[in-house]
Amino acid sequence: MHAIKTERQKEAVNKWANAGFTGSIIAGTGFGKSRVGVLAVGETIRRNRENNALILVPTIQLKDQFREEFIKWGYDDIVDDVIFTCYQTAYKCEDHHYNIVVCDEIHLGLSPEYRKFFENNTWDRLLCMTATIPEEEEYAEYLNSLAPIVYKITLNQCVKLGLVSPYNIICVPVKLTSNEQKEYDKAQKQFIHNKYKLGQFDAFNEAKRIVGDKNATGEEKAAAFQFYKAIKKKKEAYAFNNQVMIYTLAFSLVFMVEPILEGMFDFFAFFCFFIGVVKKYSTDNPVIK
Repeated sequence: MHAIKTERQKEAVNKWANAGFTGSIIAGTGFGKSRVGVLAVGETIRRNRENNALILVPTIQLKDQFREEFIKWGYDDIVDDVIFTCYQTAYKCEDHHYNIVVCDEIHLGLSPEYRKFFENNTWDRLLCMTATIPEEEEYAEYLNSLAPIVYKITLNQCVKLGLVSPYNIICVPVKLTSNEQKEYDKAQKQFIHNKYKLGQFDAFNEAKRIVGDKNATGEEKAAAFQFYKAIKKKKEAYAFNNQVMIYTLAFSLVFMVEPILEGMFDFFAFFCFFIGVVKKYSTDNPVIK
């Protein structure tokens, strides 16, 4: 399996090189895109130690993981020559030139704000990698103009080749009442609106950054707080019914099962009264229609 994966990874790098060292590699999770990036950067620097390299990632955790990948695959001699940074920082850079730029999880770095990096800096080689082609047509078109797809392998193809373990997708539906659905839809619209304002796919990290940034503008802070507020409303939309169900179960144990066993019928009578209240609420606001 490792031999097949290595062969496919090198094939991806060669396709990118043959396309003029500019392009995107779309590969399913588990393919080993990080190693592809390491190979591209490693060979670029080893052939000329004066070359510089930049790797862009969406999170601090991935920045640390990518550094470890260089050591893992035998490129520890050049790891200190590579700059690792997040899209949240890179978009502020201007007038920099890099011999090679690798964009990991590029679908998280295509917001109008993050594009400033590509508009204000230059490079000789550009490698973009992701398992997820942007669903938004405008984002997909931008990626295609920036770095056209040069290699693509789906997750199902990776499974068939034995590169990735087989998997099952299980969808668990959750039914909402009509009132809950209205509240959820309202919160969802607010969530999407503020997600786009914050940078689309990486909205969570961007909102967190803005909240802790003393230099953030009033508009940025407002969008961040509205974003978190929308998330809270989405959770609250159906949380109350769940609480009622939990309390009902608890009361059932305390005021029905135990009193009947011990002959405490006063408690049982109180429980029946409580059930009547719950039943009336459930009729007006059914959990499942």
